[in-house]
Amino acid sequence: MLEGVDEFRLMTADELRALIAAGEITDGALLAAYALATAKGLL
Repeated sequence: MLEGVDEFRLMTADELRALIAAGEITDGALLAAYALATAKGLL
């Protein structure tokens, strides 16, 4: 495992969006990647 990584999970964009909205995703790098992908229309 990578340092600071507890698990890897595949999920849909809707599942990720719901986890972010629920406050379950708080990792800054993941939130930034999600924001960038959303801004570019990839999600």
